[in-house]
Amino acid sequence: MAAEKSPFRLWAGRLHLWLGGLSGLIVFVTAVTGALYCFREEIESLYDDHKYVAVRNEPLLPPSRVLAIADSILPGRAVHGIEYGAPGRALSVIYYEAEPEFYQVAWLDPYDGTLRKLVDMESGFFHFVLDGHVHFWMGEGGRLMVGIATLVFLIVLVSGLILWVPRSRKQAAKRIRFEWNPKTGFKRRIYDLHHILGFYVYLVAFVVALTGAVMAFETVAEGVYKAIGGDKTAVFDLPKNAQMHTASAMEGAPVIDRIWFDMMREYDDAASVELHPPPAPEYGIYVLVRYSDTTYWDADYRYFDGIGGQELEAGTMYGRRHRARIPDTILMANYDVHVGAIAGLPGKVLVFLSALVVASLPVTGFMIWWGRRG
Repeated sequence: MAAEKSPFRLWAGRLHLWLGGLSGLIVFVTAVTGALYCFREEIESLYDDHKYVAVRNEPLLPPSRVLAIADSILPGRAVHGIEYGAPGRALSVIYYEAEPEFYQVAWLDPYDGTLRKLVDMESGFFHFVLDGHVHFWMGEGGRLMVGIATLVFLIVLVSGLILWVPRSRKQAAKRIRFEWNPKTGFKRRIYDLHHILGFYVYLVAFVVALTGAVMAFETVAEGVYKAIGGDKTAVFDLPKNAQMHTASAMEGAPVIDRIWFDMMREYDDAASVELHPPPAPEYGIYVLVRYSDTTYWDADYRYFDGIGGQELEAGTMYGRRHRARIPDTILMANYDVHVGAIAGLPGKVLVFLSALVVASLPVTGFMIWWGRRG
């Protein structure tokens, strides 16, 4: 009993109760929506015929032609990127504007530019789920709230582990397996559901929460990156051109076509090559090359001057994969770890099941607190 009442465990208990109570609703919603979002790609693949075309012995449309077609589809809208997939995949044009937010994707036949489908990325079931997961359906204010709740949840997890640590081997056995019988009371069952299930998902929950905090806050990303030995910056940033653009130079489409041709030839075995036109006159063109359709860590980031086409260095961890150090690779894999994709389908299943358990923890925790009040 003395160990239970030590100041250290006493404060751990208070932190667990207070912070768990403050963050409980957000953690519940974030966990449920995260579980629902885990298999978005697998579910959407059941009705994505517009993403595929018959392979033809014809040249693909160069980016300059695609940009002209894109402007005819949605005149005046900013093109964030043009993605060329593997043979048999449709070409996608990504329209994105931050303020006010506008996000649509046009899927085109890569040979003749025929529009196959225009998809509004801000509508549909999975957009609703993602909005709840990231913003709590409350815009940027909700995003900050979810980020803070995620940091709080990390403290709740640490305090929970302190409270879980048993004093003896006999207690340890009771805290890792259910020993229910017909006489086991309701309160005991709830207590076991909270403590035992929490123990089994602890590591996954901690990693998912930490990777979520990395995505939520640049300062957390930088802190984690530096802590594991990173020597660049973990925040994506476009390098500027070697010289300033002029209006006439901005209209020179052949530069992006030459870069595209070189990239498609160099990465003929890649899953996709995505070109991003300059977002402003002082910036160049960057290319994202993915080696897998299911993960993002295994990729090359290339940067080119928008006037002369010479390659530029970014100065961040987002660069060529063969130059990446271990800290760079770890941070690059942050999203894939967060959703479990780093381990393929088994990883997603693990994250899905763990998220459901995490969603239950605020509920069982509240029931334990309410039961003790009586």
